[in-house]
Amino acid sequence: SLQGQVFARNNVYKDLTMQTNANTNDFAQVMRASYSAFLKGKGITQYGATVLSPVTQIRNFTSSSLFALAQGNVGTGANLFDSIGTVWKDIVKRPDKASYFKNLQRMGVVGTQSQLREIDNLISMGYGVTKGATDDSLGIPTSGKFSQKFKRGKPGMFLTSANKRMRDLYQGGDDVWKVYNFEFERNKLLSAFGGNANVAARAVLGDGAFVILMQKATAEGIPASRAAAAALDQHAANIVKNTVPNYERVPEFIKGIRKLPIGNFIAFPAEILRTSANTFKQALDELASGDRKIQQIGLRRLMGFTTTTMVMPTAMQKMALDLTGTTQEQIDAIRENGAPWEQNAVLLPTSTKVGPDGKNIITGYTNYSYTNPYGYLSKPARAILNAVSKGEDMGSDTNKIATDAVMGAVAEMFEPFAGESILTERLLDTTIRGGRTQSGAKVYRDDVDTPGDKVFKSMAHISSA
Repeated sequence: SLQGQVFARNNVYKDLTMQTNANTNDFAQVMRASYSAFLKGKGITQYGATVLSPVTQIRNFTSSSLFALAQGNVGTGANLFDSIGTVWKDIVKRPDKASYFKNLQRMGVVGTQSQLREIDNLISMGYGVTKGATDDSLGIPTSGKFSQKFKRGKPGMFLTSANKRMRDLYQGGDDVWKVYNFEFERNKLLSAFGGNANVAARAVLGDGAFVILMQKATAEGIPASRAAAAALDQHAANIVKNTVPNYERVPEFIKGIRKLPIGNFIAFPAEILRTSANTFKQALDELASGDRKIQQIGLRRLMGFTTTTMVMPTAMQKMALDLTGTTQEQIDAIRENGAPWEQNAVLLPTSTKVGPDGKNIITGYTNYSYTNPYGYLSKPARAILNAVSKGEDMGSDTNKIATDAVMGAVAEMFEPFAGESILTERLLDTTIRGGRTQSGAKVYRDDVDTPGDKVFKSMAHISSA
């Protein structure tokens, strides 16, 4: 022990021990316990909106398919879902399925769902702020005989089992497409080079790195074909990790923001930005290759990315308008008078009725941007175009049009990071905003409801987050 052997000036000692001393203060402990509850509440709220929501479960699986489209990973002459069916049939028939999936996990291909991992960390941090899971910082037990007895009982075991299945389903919806992308990236290379793993590995590694790989394999007694196949596996895994959202790659700065009462699932939009830039870079690197076959893979990737992010949303809206016999002006009017989150979204009309003038009127629509993970990239651009169009229609001066356009784009870019979290929004609705939501809906009525009714309705509003 160094006790009694180390000395320091009094001001240095205070600086070194200040945080420890502060933690023994009752007020600090109360604040720690309160913020711990908030972090857990934020995580649980997001958990309910994703893992426990059947609609979001479906959206998670279907929207993840666009990551494959963005990489150009669709079989020739087949649609996307036919392609994934073909790939998974081959995987299921493998005699070494256990080692195969273990290898994928080792390489970081699966088990890295960004939203689920963010929720887990929020809840874990909530527990970590206090002393532990069994006693909070005020010494109040948060688990114990009753909690453990409930978990071991039939109701507890049923809820635990159901929760695990929902988590596995949500994670699986993400992993299915990552495995598909991994297989497709690997098979693209093998197909391009006639199934010869050695030639394919040399093409992606370069002559120098390939020679070193073979020398190392020879020294370790590993067959050349096996070493080349492993190199292709790692190459495909790196592409998937860099071009498909992966929680392990989220910057520490972004992970730190999730501790604040702002932002919802901030890891996901951050990953969309990172993977989009990486997709573009990967395509350019492949196009710059001296090998014609690698260049073709790069061109295919670039076409897939531009089609998924730019062409497809506009094409789908135009097709929906043509099929329903409606106009762009009608959908623009709905968008401009709709919810704040739809102001710059791509809306697709789904149902109509005939109006008094004999023309079709839109009675139902769906928000395509909600199901398109790349919608985050296009919204700032759409904000600029919409602001210009609206400003011209209202006769605004060019200075106001330019300001509205730029500020709209900035707001769309930072909203996932700086906007109110789901839980924070509900808390502000019932406190700062005086019982009104951001859209103007009333949580309670000041002139009619009693104080007790206001408390009850406020609690119901918060718990429904």
